[in-house]
This record gives sequence, structure tokens and C-alpha cells, in this order.
Amino acid sequence: MLAGVALALLAARPACAQDQPIELDDDRMQILTDPEQVKKKVAADRVKPPFEFYRSRVAPFDVLPYVKANHWATLALEVQANEADYTGELRAGLGLLREMPHAVDYRRDARLLMGRRARLVYQAFFSDIPKETLVDLAQPDAQRFDASWQASLLNLPPHQMLIVVLARTGSLLGNLTHLAAITPSTVDLEAVDIDRFRYYRPVVPTETESLFLSPHPLTWSTTSHVIWDALAPDLLSVSQQQAMLDWIHWGGQLILVGGAGQSFALFRESFLGPYLPGDPTGETIKLTPRDLDALAREYPPPFHAERLKKQLQAEGQTLRHEVIIERLRIGYDAPAKIPADEKKAIYLVGLKPRDGAAAITIRGSEGRVIAVEQRVGRGRITMLALDPGDPTLVAWPGLDTFYRRVMLRRPEEPRPSEKGERDAPPGFLFSQDLSWYRVASRDIGRDSILAHRTERFGIRGRLEEEAARRLAALPSAAEWRDDAPFPMACREVLEQSSGISIPGSRFVLQIVLAYLIVVIPLNWIICRFVFRRPEWTWAFVPVIAIVFAIAVERIAARNLGFESAADEIDLLEIESAYPRAHLSRIVAIYSSGRTEFSIAYPDEATALALPLNMGRPIRGEEIARSSWFSFPVPRLASFGVQPRSQSMFRAEQMLPLAGGVRLEGEGDEQTIVNESGVELRDAVLITYPGNFERSETYLGSIAAGGTRRMGQDYGPAPESLTTDAGFDASAVWETVRGYHEETAENQGESVLLAWTPGSPRGQVIDPPVDRHRGLTLVLVHLKRPAPPAPGTPRYNLLAALAQATESTSPSKPPLETPGKP
Repeated sequence: MLAGVALALLAARPACAQDQPIELDDDRMQILTDPEQVKKKVAADRVKPPFEFYRSRVAPFDVLPYVKANHWATLALEVQANEADYTGELRAGLGLLREMPHAVDYRRDARLLMGRRARLVYQAFFSDIPKETLVDLAQPDAQRFDASWQASLLNLPPHQMLIVVLARTGSLLGNLTHLAAITPSTVDLEAVDIDRFRYYRPVVPTETESLFLSPHPLTWSTTSHVIWDALAPDLLSVSQQQAMLDWIHWGGQLILVGGAGQSFALFRESFLGPYLPGDPTGETIKLTPRDLDALAREYPPPFHAERLKKQLQAEGQTLRHEVIIERLRIGYDAPAKIPADEKKAIYLVGLKPRDGAAAITIRGSEGRVIAVEQRVGRGRITMLALDPGDPTLVAWPGLDTFYRRVMLRRPEEPRPSEKGERDAPPGFLFSQDLSWYRVASRDIGRDSILAHRTERFGIRGRLEEEAARRLAALPSAAEWRDDAPFPMACREVLEQSSGISIPGSRFVLQIVLAYLIVVIPLNWIICRFVFRRPEWTWAFVPVIAIVFAIAVERIAARNLGFESAADEIDLLEIESAYPRAHLSRIVAIYSSGRTEFSIAYPDEATALALPLNMGRPIRGEEIARSSWFSFPVPRLASFGVQPRSQSMFRAEQMLPLAGGVRLEGEGDEQTIVNESGVELRDAVLITYPGNFERSETYLGSIAAGGTRRMGQDYGPAPESLTTDAGFDASAVWETVRGYHEETAENQGESVLLAWTPGSPRGQVIDPPVDRHRGLTLVLVHLKRPAPPAPGTPRYNLLAALAQATESTSPSKPPLETPGKP
């Protein structure tokens, strides 16, 4: 009996135990000394379910499963097979796309080894956020599932962005929720659910040895900042490192924390090395009392009426209305003294800016450098010389302003400009203000949301629900919506170029009237007076209906000369010398018969695709179903096209290039170097010096590997964009041509707009179409301005007030010296 129990115990072990060695001597000893305990273990193994589900996660969270509507997310399911090795599929999140009779579920291959806990990572898109989503394990094409799990989800509001803090366990950097910098100044902290209205949601990983950051770059769109302190860069996998670089180039902001004892050598030798704005000098600098006073004056604590009311009430005092109005206008309290002494000294690590980088210094000190930074694509990397997690600085109220201006680079809340509105509270900031992350194909034409900045939200008491509803209705930055200007312009061009036209209402009305005339009076007259058998009228009704159906189908149909076809308009967005580009595809597929297509992206792990809203939903229309597979080959399966019609889908991916497109030299000596491997036709250089000004220079065509020098005449620009394939894409060209956000981060930008025939490789349509036409618009961000300084009016209300009153006589400054309110 004992031998049988021992054999059962050994047989119950995972077959693949190479990763976790087994101490056989201890097991044998336990079998001999405690056979009853062995029996209990064998019995427990026998009652285990076939599959054990441990947890589901949403990157970058370890616990809270927040996802944002109209954004892709990376999710993971941790599961174990107990009875045998398992090969099947993971299926998740079947749901309707917004305003479309089309449902999509999200799948990937599931291969589980018996007894081994596995993490199945996949990408999913949510138009609406349910409280729970069903995740199944099933065999391919099976109707029934083998196991199921309910994954919980939480809704991240559209205006809210994520701050990922990569810090050691117990670091004070993780305690950001108390900062006024991440909440609106007008929120009543005691009367509302602050989580619904805060600007940023900090994310602090609890498992610092295995960081759950998304390996897919296009699912980072909800993250605005990463604050990195002390953790080694090699904790990130290669795919996570590449995803972070892509995210930074498209607007992510990375802050590297310094301070005493901090060494940036790990970063200098990592994947971030070529993009760092500075190098450590090896010095450690102690801040003097003069330096600390200057730092306190530079970053006074923010004013918050509710907090001051609470403080005064505890002291038995009241806060006068005129004081509130004046402080709201200024936005700050008096500078607060930094509580440092000989035992609590603050140290800086010496930093030397690299070429093209900017240094942030303490004004009024001996030029102390507290940070160096530079633009990396659309985003920025900032290296701090001090540690904001230092306990002495954490106790300093002005640290809140330092976080907002220097680290987050969050703008001031807009103040009303009209004299009659001076007593109104500040405006609200949206995700377009809080994040620099943008994707041209998603955000073109969406900058009109910035006009709502001055709208005030009464976020207190009974108005809380109304404010939350209004915020939820606003679009967020970089969201995937089919009603955005770029996909809509492409849809119209593709419909016009297809040769397929939907019969108008006049045609339908004429057919209905003709049918009624034939089936009732004409049918009766012929049967009554020609055949002299009026009762035959009913017998001819189905015959007339069939004849009319065939006739209408023939009249409405067009012979296009092929059974299936695909037309495609792409937008390739390049960040200067960066050798990877963002590719957006808008594709229309036509078929003469009912066909289901599969659109795959072999060797393109970053591809994402979904059906595109055609804008013609019909009530009661049958709901179509498709599936998106994340792994091993990204593909959109079961994409159906009705007979003699077309359906559309959109796809995005990060595309490797042979090189970048650079702007070299100055003035008329500037030269554009095209190393992308893509021919650039009808190239136009567009510069934005600021103040809503722009200038355009036509440069003609630039061959792949070629150059183009400024200051020469290359002839007039074409009036329209008509391709060799035969369709006019001028409307799409003009839509992309006008893309620019007039903000401080973009003043001085230079972009190059061009096009190239055909579409990039990497997309496989099955079954193959008879004809495939396409063109690719190329948008190159040649030059980005330096990051706007934290002391400029956009980030410093005191500077804005000083700028507005500099023409008037000098007045008493609104703030005094540290420690003297």
C-alpha cells in the first residue's frame, strides 16, 4: 500500500520539473516517516479541478483591472492545467463595437503543461466597460468551452491618465495620491468620490522582480508618465523595452530619479542609453540654506480652498470669500520653508547635459542643476538630480508644485480671461492637457476638444453625477474611434473609388411604386379583361415578386470586372531619425459573393485590427461576428463581406524601417536626408513657428536614400492627389495636412508630408483578392522643439500673471519669502 502511495505521489508531479529541481531525498524521507500526510497530499491532488484559475490582470496594474473605453489593453490570465497537457484557445470579451452591428471576441492560442502555472497574455478592445468579462478555454471551432473564468474590470474615465512608478517597495515615491498636482483644484475633497475626478491615477507595481508592463506598444495609450527609481532596466523584457521606446517617441514622458547614492550608470548602459539627456559627473552636491530658500521660492505650495477651510475650522477661524477669490486667482500659498538641517541635508547628483539637452536650475542659487531633459520624438526624458522621495522633501509642501511643473509638466488649470468671470473657479483639464501621447491617425482633427478647457465643472455635492456624466462624454487622447476625421475621410474616398454606389431613396421609391402598380391594378386588369379569370390575380402575385426581385438586382448591380478587390489608404507616421514608424491602414474589401476573409500579419507582433464602422447601421440587422487573434499570428478572422458590397476594417502596427528621415543644417543650407527606404512623392515641408502661424515649402519627390536641399525652386505643388491606381485621395491629404496642436509643446515644430504608391508589406488577405490598390501618406516629424521650461506661463500661473501685468506699474508681489505668509 505504501509503495502504491509513493508511486502515486511521484506520478502526480509535473512532468517538466527542470525549472524547479525536486529534492527527492526529502520526499522519500517523508514517505517513510509520515505516510498519512502523503495520503492526504495524494487525495488533495485527486480532488483538484481540471483547470485552476489564479487571477486575471490588466497591464500595468498588479491588482486593479482598470481599462479605458475606446483604447486597446493588454490583459493576462494566470491558469494551470491539472489533469493533462492542454492545447486549445483562450476566448475573451465578446462585445458589440460602438454603433455597429458587429461583435468581436479576442483570442489567442493556449498551450498549458500539466501542473505548470502559465500566464496567457492577450490584447482586447472595449467600446464599453462591463463590470465583468467572460474568459474561456476551448478547442478551436468548438461551441462549448472546457473551462471559464469571470474577469473583473473597472472603468478608467476618459480624462484620467496613468502614472507608472517603478520604485523599490516602501519608496515614498509611490505615495502620490495626496498630491494636489493629480487632482482638480475645484474638487471638494470631502464631498465627492475623488477617484472619479482625479487627473492621474498612480500605479505602483507590487511585484518589482517581475514587472507587468505591456509588451505591446499600442496599449500604452492610457499611460502618460513613468517615474523610474532604482530598479534595474534589465528587469524589463526585450519586448517591454521596445514598447517603452515606442511609447516615448509618440509622447510618453519618462522621469529618472536621482539623489544621493543614485547611479545612472545602469541606465547609461541600457536600452535607454542613447536617449539620455545627460551624464553623471560623479559629484554629490549638498544644498546650502541659500539654495533651499531659492528652491522654496521657485516652487510655492498650491492653494486649495477646501484644505485651508478645514485647517481654519480646526483653529476656530473662518475663511473670508475675498481671500478665497484672491488666492484662486494667484493659485499659490506663500512659499514654505524646506525642513532641512545638518542631520537632514539634501544632496544633488551632478549631471552634465548632452548636446541638445536643457538644464533646469534653481533660480537665485549658484546655478544648481536639479534636472536635465530633452525631447525624444514627441515625448521627453528627464533626469532628476535630486530624489523627490527624500523624507525631508516629502515633508515640504512645495514638493507638490515641483511634481506638477518639473516631473509631470502638467499645465496650470485655465483661468477665466473676461473681467466679469474673474470670480469663477478655474477650468478643468482633459487628457489632451495631461498627456503628450498622440497618434496622428487617431488624433487628427480632435484638437477641437481643447476649446472646452475653460468649461467649469461644479464637482461638489449634488452636481457630482452631472459632472461625471459630462466628463465621460468627452473624447480622450489617442482613442480608437471610427468617427475621427482621418478614418472618416478615408472611408468616403474608398467608397467613391470602389465604383459601388448604394441606391438612393428616389430609386427605392420608384421601385416600390412600380411594384405596387404592377401587382395590384395592372395585374387585376390583365386577369379580368385579357384572361377573363380575375381569380388568377392571386396566383400571379408570387411570380411578379420574383421577377421584380431579379430585375432590381440586375438594375442595381454593376459589373466591375473582378470577383473581389481591396482598396487601401495608409498613414505612415515617422519620428525623425527613429527607425520605427506607426502605420495605420484603412482597407475596403469588395466581393461579388458572400465571403469570409482572414486578415493576418505574419511577423508583425504589434499589429491590431478591427472592423470599421461604415456609418450605415440598419435597425434589426443581423449581428456579424469576427475574432481577433493576438498570438501566435495576429489576425482578424471571420471578417464577412455581403454579396456585391464592400466592408471595411482598420489596422495599426509599429513598422520597422531601414532608417529615419532627418533634417540637417540651418536656414537655406538645410537638407532632408531620406534613409527610410520609402520614396517620398510631392513632399511638402510645413513649419509652425508659433502664434498660429505656418509656412509651407514644396520640395517635389525625394527618392529612397536620396536628399533634398532647401532654398531651391522645385516647381508648383500639385492641386490634387490622384494616384496611378486611379482614385483621388485629395480629401485625405488635406485632412492630414492640417494636423497640428497649437500648444507650447509644439511651437517650433517642422513636419514633412508626402505620399508613396502602394501599401507596405506584411498584410495577408485570405482568400486573396483579384485586385489590390493602395497609397500611403507619409507624415514625418522632422523637428521637435525643446521641452517647454517649467517656469513658463503654461505651467506657472505666477509667470502668466507677471506677463499680463508687466506693462503696468510694479505692484507688491503676491507671495512673500519662505516661512512668512
